Formats: sequence, structure tokens, C-alpha cells
Amino acid sequence: MSASLPGAVEEPCEPQHGKQFSLHPSHRTSQKTLVKTGSSPWQQCQFMVPLEEKYRCEACRDVLQEPRQTACGHRFCLQCITTILSQARPACPIDDEILRPDEVFTDNCCRREILVLRVHCPNEKQGCKTTPSLSTLNEHLSNCHWEPVQCSFHGCPQRPLRKYLEQHIASCPLRQRSCKFCLLPISLTDTKKHYETQCQKYLIPCPNHCDKGDIPRDELPTHLSCCPYRQAECSFSTCGCIYKGTLQGLKEHEEAALQHHLALVTSRNTDLELKVAVLHSQLVERGQVIEQLVQKVRQLEREILAQGQAGSKQEARLSNTQRMLAMQTEKLLKLQDVIQLSSKNDDQHFLHKGVQSMRDDIANLKARVEHFEENRTNRTQDENFGTMESSLNRHNEQLRQHDARLLDMDLRFQVMETTSYNSKLIWKIRDYSRRKLDAVTGKTLSLYSQPFYTSAFGYKMCARVYLNGDGMGRGTHLSLFFVVMRGEYDALLPWPFRQRVTLTLMDQGVGRKHLSDTFKPDPSSTSFSRPASDMNIASGCPLFVSHDLLKTGSYVCDDTIFIKVVVDNSDLAEP
Repeated sequence: MSASLPGAVEEPCEPQHGKQFSLHPSHRTSQKTLVKTGSSPWQQCQFMVPLEEKYRCEACRDVLQEPRQTACGHRFCLQCITTILSQARPACPIDDEILRPDEVFTDNCCRREILVLRVHCPNEKQGCKTTPSLSTLNEHLSNCHWEPVQCSFHGCPQRPLRKYLEQHIASCPLRQRSCKFCLLPISLTDTKKHYETQCQKYLIPCPNHCDKGDIPRDELPTHLSCCPYRQAECSFSTCGCIYKGTLQGLKEHEEAALQHHLALVTSRNTDLELKVAVLHSQLVERGQVIEQLVQKVRQLEREILAQGQAGSKQEARLSNTQRMLAMQTEKLLKLQDVIQLSSKNDDQHFLHKGVQSMRDDIANLKARVEHFEENRTNRTQDENFGTMESSLNRHNEQLRQHDARLLDMDLRFQVMETTSYNSKLIWKIRDYSRRKLDAVTGKTLSLYSQPFYTSAFGYKMCARVYLNGDGMGRGTHLSLFFVVMRGEYDALLPWPFRQRVTLTLMDQGVGRKHLSDTFKPDPSSTSFSRPASDMNIASGCPLFVSHDLLKTGSYVCDDTIFIKVVVDNSDLAEP
């Protein structure tokens, strides 16, 4: 059939992914043709007359389903031609002519001719003698008396013929009926299970074998709570009675064993009183220990108070001495002024007067010193004062040592707490204004961060910042540098250091406009070779950020800045 046949409508066929294409052997005639599963509404059927070749697919050799015709005049099923067109080089399997999707169209004329072909009913073996056309096959199967159908009861595995369906439903073992106890619908096969475990109104005997007889399942818990044959323990079991029996026997036991129960209660009370006495004695002992500790605390408080008073006296004496020294300094300054004035005016009178005043002051100072020496003649007072002073000095020395140890432990704890092992450092610098002033005045030019590592056994590094700048950035910029430090596992690491480093000044505002700079280490620089001392020479950015930019942004908040250092360890091999 050519592309110009009447009734044919050209429709481009787009490639679709379907079954894998394979060219079937040529079958010229076949009395019975199987329709492909899932690609047609027709089921397994047999044609009344042998199927003509023009109604067969050139690829699968089955009856054409949704027939398509190519430009070369060959017919294929929709699924087969779609598979052919999806290949890298789509070609007709008959003449090897290249196929194009826009040259493949729907062959409606052939489809109508196929639909009028008559076939035997698939239920012919069961007894159906009807021979419908392919177009009416589905309608026939929906009413065919010889068609196997599903039972209406869920779970029934049988598929009776449609003509016997009503008879099967009447005798199906899965048909339902009402329970004679709870009146709920149940299937015949589940009747026994329903009675044994589910039906709440089913009558069951009391497990204690009492005389009441059968009881509905939902009333059994209430009955068991008052069943006279229920097993129970004696109410004096906490005191040691081991009797167990029915409720009726338990009443008889309690009435007959009053003396025994009384003895058990008495023994129990005696044990409890003994335990209370032991606990009371332990409480008294602990109270005494607490009182001793309180006395020691009070004694220590008194000693601390005495030491504080002695220290106050020492501070008072030191203050007096400082005031005297200040007075003498002030007088000397006045004397210098007088001498300078005398040199300008050549006035000997003022000079003589100033010298005389200095002599008087020196005489007064000598008199005070002599008076102080006379007061030291009392040896008892001096010895007491010396003893107190030496004791105070000793305590001060101990306090100083404790403070030094606490500061050292606190420093170590802070370093351990802030140490990072994931190649990242977040450095918080407080008191930015004061530290910058120290850098400007030259008191503290730079600051070092706490060390951080690429991993637990990796490179050891830190950051170094010049708040007032260094080199080209001195006085105008904040300079930030990266430092490689000597670590515990340097012998196992590759050298020189080659990991990319990113330095960032964190923006604490809403916009988060962080300032960053990234550099790749120079392998020939000594800054990235294996450290021979505690740390290598710092390497980084002298012109990292200007002071003017720091003032305008939100990089300094609450007199604090944050610096972030990230080392790229994506290609770093662990030791």
C-alpha cells in the first residue's frame, strides 16, 4: 500500500522507548495469531480464515496493531516502528531504506480492514461457538457465558464461568453470615477463629473453674476480680506471710492466723526501729562532721580577715610614704622653678630664699626619720610587726602561686576548648579598640591566634594579625597572615605545605558581606617548608582591609571582630 491510499491520514510518529527490536523470521501463513500482550485490547484469539500477509507486521510478523506505513510502503505495528526509529540509524528491515519520523503515518484503512476480521471466541474450548469480529470482541467477552470471572467474595481463589457464578456464590466457603452471639458478619472459614479469639459475646468457662458457668468474653475481667476461686496472696505478705489461695480460703486463713500475723508485724516493726536507730546515729555523726567543718570555715574566715587587716595597714603605710615622696617631689619642682626664675632675673634674694626653704625641708625630714627610729626602740612591737609582716608575705606568695597556676590552667583549657581539627579557625578578638591602641603606640604590634589543625594528625597552623598594619599597610590597613607551626606529626606529612588558604574578616551585620582573600602557597618559600623552629615566617596580606572600611561596615561590633581561616584539605592525604 502506498502513502496515497484513500482514507489514510498522515501523522508523524515520534520515537518512543518500548520493547527492544528484533527482526522475527518471516512466517508467511498461520492459522492462529497471538496478539502482543499489553499493546492491544484483544486477547489470545484465532482467526476464522488464514491471516493475509498485508495484515502482518514486517518486523514481528504478528497481526498489525495500530498499523503505521513508511515512505517505502511497508507496514509495522506502532510499537515496532517506534523501536526502529529510536535506533542510531533507523532503517527499514525489508529494504534497508533510511526511515524518518515525519514520513511515517497512521494507516487507518488497514486498521479498519483488520477490525472487521472475524475470530473464534477465546472461550471456544469451554463451549462458546460465537465468532465475533475483532471490533466487537471485547463487547462479546464482557457478556460471554463461558468467560471465567472472579468471585465477588474477597480472597476466593476460584474463577467460575459466568453462567455458574450465582451457583458458586451460593455455596462459596467465603460467603458471610451473622455471628449468633455478637451478630457481626463473618465468613464461614473464619467462624472458628472468630469464636476462639474475637467474639466478645462468646461464652467461655471461668479459668478458675468456679460454679458460675460460662461467661461472655467481655465480662470475664469483671468476674475475675471478684471470683471466689481467684488465687490471691495474704495481705500480710509484706510482713513475711507466704500463704496463697482462693479469696474464700484467704478469709478463713486471716481469721485463723491472727496470732501469727501479729508476731510477723511485731518482728517487722522491730527491724524497722533498728534501721531507724542506725540511720539516726549516722545522721548524728554526719551532723558532728558538718559542725567541725563549719568551725574550720569560721577559723579560716577569721584568719583571712586578720590577713586583710594586716594588709590594709601595710597599704596605709605605703600610701603615707608615697604622699611624703610626692610632697618632696612637688617641693623640688617648685625649687627648680625658683632657680630658673632667679637665673632669668638675676635675683639672688629668691635663690637664697629657695635654698633656705630646701634646708628647712631637709631638716624636717631628718627629724621625722629620727622620730621614726625612736619609735622602733620598742622591740616587742617590732617583733610582732615583723612576724605579722612575714606571715602576710608568705600568704601573699602562696596566693600568687595559686593565681599563677589557675591562670596557666585556664589558659590551657581555653586553648584546648577552642582548638579545631577540621582545617577551620574562627578567631574572636575582644577589646579591639584597646588592642589597636597598643599596636599604634608600639606596645603590642601583632597578635597570634590559638593553633588549629587540618586533622588530628595533620598540619599545625595559626593566624597572625597586625591591627595597625605591617609593611605597606602600616598605619592604614589591618594586615592578616597565615603561619605554619611545628607539629607533632610533621615527619609523616608531605612538605612543602601546598594547601590553598582562605583568609576572611567576618561581617557581623545582616548582609554578611565578608571580606576574603585566597592564596596558593609558594613551594619555594621557606614559609611553607617543614618548620625548624616553633613556627615559620608568616605569609599573607599586608593590605588585607583598610581602617576606613572597618569603620563604615559592621565588621566591628561590641568592640569585637571575628577572623576566619580555612585550609583546603580536599586532596590532602592523611599520614
